[in-house]
Amino acid sequence: MAVNDRKAAIAGLGFVGSASAFALMQSGLFSELVLVNRDTGKAEGEALDISHGLPFARPMKIYAGTYDDIVDAAVIACPKQREHDCAEKLTAIFRANDVRAITLCRMFVPCCGGLEYAVYQALAACGKAIPLRIVTLGADGKILKEEQQQGRLPELSTPGVLFSSFPPGTILSHANCPATPEDC
Repeated sequence: MAVNDRKAAIAGLGFVGSASAFALMQSGLFSELVLVNRDTGKAEGEALDISHGLPFARPMKIYAGTYDDIVDAAVIACPKQREHDCAEKLTAIFRANDVRAITLCRMFVPCCGGLEYAVYQALAACGKAIPLRIVTLGADGKILKEEQQQGRLPELSTPGVLFSSFPPGTILSHANCPATPEDC
């Protein structure tokens, strides 16, 4: 199955997933956004709510879907999932599909480091050399930083402590994080 480079998906629509979906809508990076949640009513409601902002953004199809709807997505985000569970799911996706590249869109908050860590774990476990692009978004949906990982991936540190989207030596914690607790 071919990957749709203009399609993104968010699996899990808590505070972080919903904020990420809104930020992706604002960014204009994609033309299609699929929202998946255990509670399908929540996914449908978020899709409708986020769609209300479309008059102020680029055209985008936003809808509630299932995991079957996201297998061709260029980006699949699973915010706030336990890193181990997320890494296992991503490893299975990478192994079972012809994934040509990965773009990881993450918020700037420290708690999104777990998702980045899960992607690194999955890449190491799947046995494939897949190019990784990391896009860090601010609370306003604007791109703060983009980086391309080429060749060997960085050494993995403690789960949740890998923040390669920030300059070396930057130490982030909830104590000095510019985000509010509601952002996490």
